[in-house]
Amino acid sequence: MRNSRNLARQTAYLQIEFPDLIRDPALLMACEIAGHMARPEGLSDKEQDLLWKLAHDVYDELLVRKSDALRNTMPAIGLAWQTTPAGSETVLTQIKSLPEIQAPLAYFLGLRCLAKNDTTAAKQCFSVALKLGDVNLTTLSMHETAAIPEGEQ
Repeated sequence: MRNSRNLARQTAYLQIEFPDLIRDPALLMACEIAGHMARPEGLSDKEQDLLWKLAHDVYDELLVRKSDALRNTMPAIGLAWQTTPAGSETVLTQIKSLPEIQAPLAYFLGLRCLAKNDTTAAKQCFSVALKLGDVNLTTLSMHETAAIPEGEQ
């Protein structure tokens, strides 16, 4: 939500470059949909910022750097996101060469697994995010892992 206000303000005051004006609304829409699917009650500000950065990183890898590793994995990521959270750990191993994408993707796949009540897969995803993530991502992942009841881990 915060990103949408920023984008609207930048657009209204002509503070945005043309390529960003084309790219950012599409990324914003993708972030809103993914955020709602990962945590239906809404993402925190830190999570929104992390998802926004992930969207930009994926865009840059696919369309600027033209990463074959990510391009070849995108269908599997989409399938894991939509249908079987249990397959998310397999997807994460396919993009090991891109840790700046792998860690936050692991976190959001973990949230998606929790939304689908698959706590085992969620814990696996959060552990990948913990291993690879920065301080903010590590804090978020530790919080989510701790929230999973003991009997379900």
